[in-house]
Amino acid sequence: MKNLLLYIALCLVSIAGINAQTGNPGIDQAIAQGKFTLAQQLIREGIASGNLSPQTAWEWQLQSDILDRTRLDFNRDEAYMRRTLGKYYAVETQNFASLLHKWEKSGVLENRLIDGEKRYFRNAVWNLFRIDQEARARKEAVDGKAADKLGEYLSGYLPIAYKYIAGGDRPIAQPRQMRLRYTLTVEANAVPAGEMLRAWLPYPRSGHNRQAAVQLLGASAAHYVVAPPAYPHSTIYMEKPAEKIRSRVSNTR
Repeated sequence: MKNLLLYIALCLVSIAGINAQTGNPGIDQAIAQGKFTLAQQLIREGIASGNLSPQTAWEWQLQSDILDRTRLDFNRDEAYMRRTLGKYYAVETQNFASLLHKWEKSGVLENRLIDGEKRYFRNAVWNLFRIDQEARARKEAVDGKAADKLGEYLSGYLPIAYKYIAGGDRPIAQPRQMRLRYTLTVEANAVPAGEMLRAWLPYPRSGHNRQAAVQLLGASAAHYVVAPPAYPHSTIYMEKPAEKIRSRVSNTR
């Protein structure tokens, strides 16, 4: 068994919105209308034309990647909503249909149109019970009241966070420094002995509002390559020859 370890110190990551507009009316309109496939086709054609600056091409590719990520996150359909909520509501009634429409319109049941289909956020049902008081009361009536540790934490933290950022231009409330241990493990003898085991591992990007002062404290590999800031994907590359072993974990620091 082989481990590649990273020790990374970085500031607290906060949620920050990414501007979803490309500056191209056709692409922006397609995204606004939920026509993801069309938007990505236009993005590919625009990049392939060679008429974009490197920065614009990078931003357009990023937007295409965001659309891919959105597809993955909004992967539930109405049938799933009805199956999951069927434990708490009579989903075949007109009353439920009205309730569903109400939740969707208010935004408490996260959904969006993607290529002509209404898709729901993967955790939309459980977020509904967290956001909507009536839905939460219904769930508690069926399941009983459970301890909500996250809710308890947020109820204390959010007022403090709001106090720090209200009326100012600070993007992060109460910045914190964090130290992470990052481990990649490969099963013993999964790679034939002598072959090079190569790994490109995600690496936190510094220089924007969400996180800064990223510092690599150490790695198990003597030689590694961190992608330059200009690269679209921030990674660290390491390699190590595979060895035939029985059962061993080797960590260096």
